[in-house]
Amino acid sequence: MKRLAVTFMLIMICIQSTAWAAGPFSSIPVNHWTYAAIDKLEAAGLIDGMDNPLNGKILTRYEMAMLVGKAMENKSKATPSQKALIEKLVNEFAVELKNMGVHTAAIDKKEPAFITHGEFDVRSMDGRCMGITEAYSQYRLRIDQSVKIDDNTSVNWRLKTSPQIATSYYGTSATYKYESSNWTTFGSHGNNDTSTKTLDMDRVFVSTKVGSVNTKIGAQSLRLGADGVIYDDAGYNFDGINVVLPATYQFPVTLIGNYGRIDKSSTVGIDVNSIEAVTGSSKMIAGLGYATLKNNGSNAANLAKYVYSYTKYLFTPHLSLSWDYVNNTLYSNNNNTNMVFALIGDQLPAKSGDNNLWLGYYKVGKNSISRYSILNLTYDLTGEAIGSGCDLRNMDAYGAVYTYRFNRTFEGQLYYMKIRDKELTTYDLGYRYYRASLTAYF
Repeated sequence: MKRLAVTFMLIMICIQSTAWAAGPFSSIPVNHWTYAAIDKLEAAGLIDGMDNPLNGKILTRYEMAMLVGKAMENKSKATPSQKALIEKLVNEFAVELKNMGVHTAAIDKKEPAFITHGEFDVRSMDGRCMGITEAYSQYRLRIDQSVKIDDNTSVNWRLKTSPQIATSYYGTSATYKYESSNWTTFGSHGNNDTSTKTLDMDRVFVSTKVGSVNTKIGAQSLRLGADGVIYDDAGYNFDGINVVLPATYQFPVTLIGNYGRIDKSSTVGIDVNSIEAVTGSSKMIAGLGYATLKNNGSNAANLAKYVYSYTKYLFTPHLSLSWDYVNNTLYSNNNNTNMVFALIGDQLPAKSGDNNLWLGYYKVGKNSISRYSILNLTYDLTGEAIGSGCDLRNMDAYGAVYTYRFNRTFEGQLYYMKIRDKELTTYDLGYRYYRASLTAYF
């Protein structure tokens, strides 16, 4: 039952990542003031090389930032009022401009030398599997901090509640510091905790930029796929290097590479290598990636070879659809995962009253992501089931998540999920899961 419960955590992490994801390809609402500002600057001839750049389109933040960068190049030609408008745009798109390699006093001023932010989560859950009901409440604190060394370099780390988790991983028992299950059950430190520590550090890395290339080196987050279907950066970490070559106006594709080790014990050392290409427009984001997992411990073996893709399309400012696909090419059957999501309402809840409804459907083969999840190993390397009861094999699932933003600090969620294990023939053929949670951001 615990294997299924933690596998369920993986699915819910994917849900949260889908509902909360923000990035350079987030669309700007059609009534946002920046459209009128860009129109004024373009009419004044301060945006070179483009004929009516907006033309009624809805732009992403990255696309708008590129136009702001062009206006900055011609700032010397601007009138005082136009210069003020350009500065206002620079403040609005400071993060995107910095990622593009643009530095101004206004941009750098927005970044203090020492930054702290984090979240505190409380959740109460109820689940039913094989006729048995489990109910419990948990909490989690995660604090991200960074120190700015210079305009291009910073040192970063994360503190979190709950110590390392002892677990069975690829048929061995070991302690894995990069588990994403960092929740603590109220009234205890959790049955699987290996010590009585209540706060530890699971990430320490250096982030730097050379030219247009962004690089992170050290113990850092690991994310494969837009929705973190294989690995999600909310919880997963690895020791290694991450390289990002941002898209440009001439080459609108972002390239992302990861190389390193997920964890190491006396018998298990999971190496990860991946390359991913991402592109997008005002309405769509799409990506294609390849990743390998290899056990370089004493039981050396290839564990997975993933080809994955994803597409997200914004039909209206209040409706988007996403599709994720994963194929583990190491196997010839039951090796595909398909996930379809719909997000209805505010796409990025940020202010009081913002809310949305997430609807999702999963179809997961036993030789795809469920087999090699870092949270759950239902099958060993020979394909034999480990344990019984609520172990997942071939499965499908559907679920819903309602999110409501009370204010800029507090957000609440209500979850429901139903998993059907296609290889079970008794009881309810799977697992039902309910959850209510409250998150405080700071």
